[in-house]
Parts: sequence; structure tokens; C-alpha cells
Amino acid sequence: MSTTNSTKNSAQSKPPKPYPEFPLFAHAAGVWAKKIRGKLHYFGPWHDPDGALERYLEQKEDLHAGRKSREITDRLTIRDLANRFLNLKQTLVDGGELSPRTWTDYKNACDEVVSAFSTSRLVTDLDPEDFGVLRNQMSKKWGVHRLSKMIQCVRSLFKYAFEAALVDHPVRFGPGFKRPSKKTIRLDRAQKGPKLFSVEEIRLLMDAAGTPLKAMILLGINCGFGNADCGKLPQSSVDLDSGWVDYPRPKTGIPRRCPLWAETVQAIRESLAKRPEAK
Repeated sequence: MSTTNSTKNSAQSKPPKPYPEFPLFAHAAGVWAKKIRGKLHYFGPWHDPDGALERYLEQKEDLHAGRKSREITDRLTIRDLANRFLNLKQTLVDGGELSPRTWTDYKNACDEVVSAFSTSRLVTDLDPEDFGVLRNQMSKKWGVHRLSKMIQCVRSLFKYAFEAALVDHPVRFGPGFKRPSKKTIRLDRAQKGPKLFSVEEIRLLMDAAGTPLKAMILLGINCGFGNADCGKLPQSSVDLDSGWVDYPRPKTGIPRRCPLWAETVQAIRESLAKRPEAK
């Protein structure tokens, strides 16, 4: 089907106004809308013209005066909350205050909330029993460490709703919606055993690694650097002549200063010599 025909069919499917004096029009996006002071505003889906009209009447005084209308707290849906929350976090990512990885964690948490409650569920309708169901759903998918992070992300989502004045009262999670205890995490870690490479394993990795990877392995065992550390490490933080690296943690900004082994300095020099020029 061509784009033109699709647009025509969409326009033909628009519902008529309930009555001639109805102040809103049917927008192609499937909602009732009105253009106010040169900007489009949306008030509700086609199938609910009465609800859209009521929302317009509640907000029209602020909108026609050019003021930002406050959301009606008893109508805040899970979808609206998740979109607002993720948009705020995206501005932090754009400003370099939040990592894309953390944003993805927030997005996954929002997806879990939507999966458990649906997009149209009202935030004010949630109760401790609902969060108990959500926790049970997440605990079947992840281990205790991932579960702990996701519970914290969900709590941040609903804390934002209250702090941003989108709801009048804090959401009640109930006593069951808590992160796994420290004891549970310790037992889980003990059951899995230490995640360490032996000397023999490291030597095998070094023998098989190419030039850049060898430097990364040495930075890992010499300075305790992880993948993100090596990926973001600027040359300005490394003094190969004196054999020191001065590089704060990317996430927290905590300073780190570490002496480099001669093997590490040599591997970094070899890696830099083969590094492609930037485009």
C-alpha cells in the first residue's frame, strides 16, 4: 500500500465530532486534539471523547494563558510516567551526567512495570499487592544481584512521580518490595565461588591476545581496570615516561593513581603505535 493511500484511509477512518460545537478535532494519531497558541495539544483517544473533553476543560485556562498545565494526578498512567521519567534521564545522558548503560537499566525496569501493570494502569491505583506480583515476576527472571538493581530502578521511577508533583502522595510499595538482603547476596556469592583468573589462565590469555587486547589485560591486572575503564581511558591520563596512570573512575569521579609495570608501559606503547588515525 502506498503512503498516499495509507494517509487517505487513515483520514477516512477519523471519527466525526460528537456534536458541531465540540472544541476538539480528531487527529490522525488517534487522539482528540486542539491547537492552542500555535501548538498542538492532545487530550485523549478517539474512543473516549467525553474524557478528552473533560481533560481539555480542566487544562484550557492554563493552556490559553500560555502556562504549562499541571497533569491531573489521578489520571497519570504507567505509560505517561515511564515516558516522562525516561525523557528526564535521557537529558542527563545527553549532558554527560548519566551513562547510557544506566539509562538502559531504567528502560528495562520501566518495561517490567509495563509488563506487570499495563500501560493504561493508573499510578494511583497501584498497591503493595501489585508490587509483590512485580517482584515475583522479576525474581523468576534474574539472580539476586540483577534483581536488587531492578528493584532500586523501579523505586526511583515511582519516587520521581511524587517528587515531580505528578501524584499527590508517595506510592506505597509494601514491606515485600525490597531488595534481597545482604545475607542472601553473600550466600549467593559464596555458592557461585570467586570469579578470579588463575595465573595460568592469564598467561594463556596473554599468549593468545593481540596487541590492543594484551594492553587491556595488563591494565586489568595491573590497575584493576575494567572494560569501560580501558574503553574511555584518554592518553592524557597516562604518563608512559614516568610510568603512572592518573584516571578517576568514570562513573563516580573518585580519583585513582596507579604505577604501571614495565610490561604494561611496553604493551601500551605497542598498541598506540598500531592505533589507526582518527577520521
